[in-house]
Amino acid sequence: MSKTHEKDTLDDASSGENVHGGPRELTAAEEKILSSAYLKLDLFFLSTLTFIYWLNFLDRANIGNARAAGLQVDLGLSNTEYSIALTVTYISFLFAEWPSVMFCKKIGFNYGLPALCVAWGLVCTFQGFVQNYGGLVAARFFLGACEGAILPGSVAYLSEFYRRRSLGFRTAFFFSAIALAGAFSGLLAAAIINLDGRGGQEGWRWIFFIEGAFTVVCGIAFLFVLPKTVASCKYLTAEQKEVVYKALEYEGQRQETDEQFSWAAAGDALKSPQAWFMTLIFFPAGATLFAIAYFAPTVVGGLGYTGTTSSSCLCHHMQVPSCARSSPPMSRIEHDCADHLSSSGPLSP
Repeated sequence: MSKTHEKDTLDDASSGENVHGGPRELTAAEEKILSSAYLKLDLFFLSTLTFIYWLNFLDRANIGNARAAGLQVDLGLSNTEYSIALTVTYISFLFAEWPSVMFCKKIGFNYGLPALCVAWGLVCTFQGFVQNYGGLVAARFFLGACEGAILPGSVAYLSEFYRRRSLGFRTAFFFSAIALAGAFSGLLAAAIINLDGRGGQEGWRWIFFIEGAFTVVCGIAFLFVLPKTVASCKYLTAEQKEVVYKALEYEGQRQETDEQFSWAAAGDALKSPQAWFMTLIFFPAGATLFAIAYFAPTVVGGLGYTGTTSSSCLCHHMQVPSCARSSPPMSRIEHDCADHLSSSGPLSP
């Protein structure tokens, strides 16, 4: 081997590429650096995204506690009208999902997600002023439109920082926000409805006022917390940023230019059996989840618990087992295997 060829080989290795020109796997020392980098991302980045999703679910499902506190009676709604108002939320949710994600990707998820957070927080707040069925339907429509991009946008955002084999647990931790929201929503409502009569407003209106306003404040704060890219993370050292990029390159997740949307690629995704299997899993899971969120306070009220007791009894006692089952420790047990194998199932690519 000539000295010139040997020098070129060493240069390729030091630049993070193997002798064949492709990205190389991380060394043991680099894995330690990556672990410390991911610990920082978990503490600041992942926790912030999880909190956004917690607010997202809290503000979407708090209507269930509001109904138990008198919303349906005060607005003179029939059971059918209440159900239609809930359904309208997901019509706008579905249609706004794709364009909202594209919007967030265009301006940066670090700006897009907090902006949507502020938007749905305002809608939730003004939902407390509705006086009739039409007003409630309109409020739920705009709430769904503002919230549609949060879940897919956040998962896409996470994939820009975590390599594939480390993404499973982070995604599971992110989803655990639903359980935390379910555990705390009733307790918050139980405290808030004690404001019934303050300012001439019913207790259920105060649920929307306080929880919505809190989301707006948090959304504004998130604008100054979330990083646009790995390179802009102020809490990562230059060495940590370099190793994170190497890990993403090795697993084929880093792109030098933004990938353009393609209808052909979207069609290929719909042909994937994994997409349809996931649909079969998430459809009944989602139906059950939101049935509990929207109607369980009313069901508990029908068992003889009323007012404050209805909300607090439901979430503090009856939902604790399910929340514990979906908690981060349990999620880690389930997803460590997937991360270790870099696969979530036998049909995964």
